[in-house]
Amino acid sequence: MEPNPPTPNEPPSPKRKRPRVLLVDDNQAWRVVVGHMLLEDYELLLAADGAEAVEWLREKSIDLLLSDVDMPHMDGVALTFHTTKEFKVPVTVTQRLRAGRVPPILLVTGLEMDDPRVKEALKAPNIVGVFHKPVDMPVLKEAIRLTLEGDHEGARKLANRSPGRP
Repeated sequence: MEPNPPTPNEPPSPKRKRPRVLLVDDNQAWRVVVGHMLLEDYELLLAADGAEAVEWLREKSIDLLLSDVDMPHMDGVALTFHTTKEFKVPVTVTQRLRAGRVPPILLVTGLEMDDPRVKEALKAPNIVGVFHKPVDMPVLKEAIRLTLEGDHEGARKLANRSPGRP
């Protein structure tokens, strides 16, 4: 994991001043560019693949997961489904989303939207939308804001308009 010092005895998600976003991508340049864009408004955690992201998910309360699909070790598809399985409580995924126990996910990928991995990821109940690279950064930032405010439909509409979409 990249350096993000843990905060001892951190308060639960609603008490934090800034929402916490976990950015997962194996491309360090992408993490730097997107991280720079988000750092002003969000507490940011970084991971280079799904396996590192799982470590963060076990340690921290995450408000939104922004992940690539095609990564080594654990790809974005496996990570997506891992979020709904590992953090089990005796309620539905929808109820866990509302309770903040399963983070909503925005995926960003260079893969075609009809790629089997993208189609598989879209089956996960906590997927809000999939953006195709190259991404219009202000649109992505707006989708993140909408998702964190609970307007998943608004964020999904923005993702559907991203470049590379049919």
